[in-house]
Amino acid sequence: MGGTSIEYIRSRLEKAGRVDLLAAIADGKISTYAAGEAAGFFKRRPVLGTGSPNAAKRRAFALRQATSR
Repeated sequence: MGGTSIEYIRSRLEKAGRVDLLAAIADGKISTYAAGEAAGFFKRRPVLGTGSPNAAKRRAFALRQATSR
């Protein structure tokens, strides 16, 4: 396993000690991919401009809430 699989990202978060992000994933506040991105494991692809402009805002708000403890 590797790359962006859920199991791989969760194991990397555990190794990195990011329990705040793991708790947010378990609560359903953020996705595993968003947590991996916030931890600096990879970068999100550039936005094509065809989706909702609020998706990035919702994701950023949820990450701030999860990591501000």
